[in-house]
Formats: sequence, C-alpha cells, structure tokens
Amino acid sequence: MLLRATILCLVVMPFSALSQVQSITLGIDVNSPYGLSEPWFTIRNALLRCDQIETVAERPDVKNSTAAVTPKRGKLPDPAKLEKAIVDSGAGARLRSVEVTAEGELIRKGDKVQLRLPEKQVLLRGLNEPGQPDRKRRWRVTGLLQWTPELVLEVRAFEQVKTK
Repeated sequence: MLLRATILCLVVMPFSALSQVQSITLGIDVNSPYGLSEPWFTIRNALLRCDQIETVAERPDVKNSTAAVTPKRGKLPDPAKLEKAIVDSGAGARLRSVEVTAEGELIRKGDKVQLRLPEKQVLLRGLNEPGQPDRKRRWRVTGLLQWTPELVLEVRAFEQVKTK
C-alpha cells in the first residue's frame, strides 16, 4: 500500500507542479491618513483567514501601498474572495489591483490565447506572441489580473521558461 501511494505521488506531483502561480502582489487602498502601515495588522489577519492564501507579508510596501501574498498549492486564488476579505476586515480598505506572475502552458482558443493554470484558464490580453502555442514549451507571464466578468491577465512581461 505504501509503495502504491509513493508511486502515485511521484506520478501526480510533476503534473501539478507544471502550472503554478509564482507570486501575487495586492494593491490595497486604505481610508487612512497614515497609509497602509496603520491598518496592516487587521488587513493581514483577514487575508491569513482566507482559505486560498498560505502566507502574507509581515510588512506591506507602504510607499506603493502593496503587499505580497503566497497562494496555497500554487493555485490562483479567487480575487473576489480576496477583495471580500479585505473589505470585511473593517480596516476601511479595498483591493485596488492584483498583479500575478504565473507559469503555465499557453493554449489558443480561436483568436484568443489563454494561460492554463491549475483548475483555471486565464485569458491573456496584450500578448503579441506566439503565432502557434507550442505545448512542449513553458511560459512565465506577469500582469495585472482583472476578474469581472471573467479572469483576464493584462500582460506586462512574457518569457519562455527554460526546461532542464
């Protein structure tokens, strides 16, 4: 039985690691003359209670009013849930933006290009490449995530990932 579980882990783990969110930066607006530093403790605790978030930065970037979070299992969290957690924190804050760096496979659906992530496909906007996505290649994409009415990533950076 242990051997079966080990083999299953060795077979499944590489596939789950193929596509993943590498970093998320949240832009947060607050209704405070002191900026993000004063209500950060309350906002951070609200984000830590979110079931899709593993870690939240100890301190925010006060100058840019942003903070880094790490999603659980490399999966893209639901931005609406993050927004609700921040608003419901009672800190007088709202989610301004979500910047995501994710690695995955590009797929073409008609004239649209999407990034395949675990359990989601995200439409890419502002992407001039590639003519035909190659399923054997991995891509790292960074951009601002929009979530109404569908998930759309406004591409800022785009690069092919070197495979070992």
